[in-house]
Amino acid sequence: MESFIIKTPCSSANIGPGFDVIGLALSMYLELHVTIDRSKTASSQPLHCRITYEGEGEGGGEISLDPEVNLITRVALYVLRCHDRRSFPLETHVHIKNPIPLGRGLGSSGAAVVAGVMLGKECGALHHLTPERLFDFCPCTQTFNLQRIALLPVALGQSPPDPELIYLAMQDKLHQPYRQTLIPGLTEIVESMTPGTQPGLLGVCLSGAGPTILALATSNFADIAGRIIAKFKENRIVCNWKVLEPAEGTTVVRS
Repeated sequence: MESFIIKTPCSSANIGPGFDVIGLALSMYLELHVTIDRSKTASSQPLHCRITYEGEGEGGGEISLDPEVNLITRVALYVLRCHDRRSFPLETHVHIKNPIPLGRGLGSSGAAVVAGVMLGKECGALHHLTPERLFDFCPCTQTFNLQRIALLPVALGQSPPDPELIYLAMQDKLHQPYRQTLIPGLTEIVESMTPGTQPGLLGVCLSGAGPTILALATSNFADIAGRIIAKFKENRIVCNWKVLEPAEGTTVVRS
């Protein structure tokens, strides 16, 4: 019996001015717990794959357990079929553990695609595939924004961080001014919360297309979250918050 775990972090894209350019992996993980019994000679499962799902994230009831429909296994099958393998190994069981909310701007689909690519690689024993080649399987001008896109990585790389510089680099005019009007209270949050008014804060922006909000901070996490939640409460929006850290990429853990 072969077993391994694939861990793929959630992500926040479109950070500040980096529309479809700058993203950040965060420490909340989609996990695939995979077992393969290569000793079997037959399987009753479609495409030799059984899927089970355990989800804390919103929208988990929408997840298909059909390997030809589920996004993760569909991507894995694509990788396998690109290498002349028509199905999963016999008796493959993929147990999905997913805390990432679906469709909330935390990269649930992106995590599923990346996890699916790694699942195809591991199930097909395609160990010759380089990280650069794996990227090929992932589906894939404003002067104001371009200036800040160039500044943001430099500002984030400084130690200790310069809160005012990071705040300046996170300003956007390409997509946030239009999207934030769809979330009552967000415009006031973005305009009123600065490093000067909120100690520890570096900047606030939409995560992906929203409605999740990303607040970059170095301290006072509860105070920052409390102020954001209070403003949303004034607009009859109920929300919760998590503290996440920058994360590394997808990993495979073998037992």
